[in-house]
Amino acid sequence: MLRAGRPDDQEFAADEELYYRLDVAYEVGERPSGLSVRKPDFSVNRSKHGGAPEYVLLPDWPNHGIAKFHVKGLPHKIKSEGDRAYSWKPAHAPEEKNYHHSEIHTYKGTVRAIKSSQINDLVYREFRQRLSEAMIVIRSFAEPAAE
Repeated sequence: MLRAGRPDDQEFAADEELYYRLDVAYEVGERPSGLSVRKPDFSVNRSKHGGAPEYVLLPDWPNHGIAKFHVKGLPHKIKSEGDRAYSWKPAHAPEEKNYHHSEIHTYKGTVRAIKSSQINDLVYREFRQRLSEAMIVIRSFAEPAAE
């Protein structure tokens, strides 16, 4: 789990599982709504190097749900009006306490979109719908215990 000096690894196989943290309740086995998908960059954890799904909840989200999808589930390209192509790629972004931390980056043409305003709304809607169809919930959101 700890980085322990390990270098980042930008090689992602198409069948590698990625884990996504959910802050809305869904039943295990369901597909989450596209409304649960954030933009433009969002965190996931990877399964490569022994990454467990629960690692995506560390350090601050113990009650959240988890969905999984494969790298190949990321939409390859979506075109906007004017034939502008958008694409998505995973990037390993290890943290000292979470070596498996990664991000999904959005590209507008060949330029990485950093701000939400750089992503066409219709493209974003289609992206989140396609990605949610590639996801499956593997852990339900649990309400925090009352103190």
